[in-house]
Amino acid sequence: MNMPVLKILIVEDELIISETLRQMLIDMGHQCSAMANDFEEGMCQITRQQFDLAILDVNLAGLHNGIILGKECSKLGKPFFFLTSYSDYDTVQVAKVAKPGAYLVKPFTPEDILVAIEMTMMHSNTVSEGQFESFLESLVLSEREIDVLRCLKDQMTNADIANKLFVSKDTVKFHVKNLYLKLGINSRIELLSKMKGVSDGIAR
Repeated sequence: MNMPVLKILIVEDELIISETLRQMLIDMGHQCSAMANDFEEGMCQITRQQFDLAILDVNLAGLHNGIILGKECSKLGKPFFFLTSYSDYDTVQVAKVAKPGAYLVKPFTPEDILVAIEMTMMHSNTVSEGQFESFLESLVLSEREIDVLRCLKDQMTNADIANKLFVSKDTVKFHVKNLYLKLGINSRIELLSKMKGVSDGIAR
């Protein structure tokens, strides 16, 4: 999946891990908007809202207060996921209340981080039917393009779209490419953001 460059906030109290994570993000083409190594600085950075996505350690200074930071992100509508050493049932259940986009257990690989970012951003871009209808009003599209666009809104894969519309995957790819050109976008994340009316919502 092609993704726009994201400004990512890291809240992690182990400096070696936070620096490793920062370098991974840079290698992926993203930016590290800020790094915080304790709860107070993490909360300060979150309230500034100068990021597109946050990666939060669950356990900061011996306490599970990273979950509080996650709840604050949810309140502000900012996507985030947890990166932690804790995989026990009780911690996971408590963390779920904050509604993270993913829950990643250390140690991690660049591929793990990439998947967590993609899943979190996709999860954060659910489009309502009302938003979709408003979005359509500004466009001039064929009936088939609208069908494909509706499937993209529902976050269906190309294979699923092909099955639903009884066409080949190559036909779906053709329509998706044309939609991207018409809308001036390069990825599904950008498409979903436009549908939600927040195409300029990426942190600057």
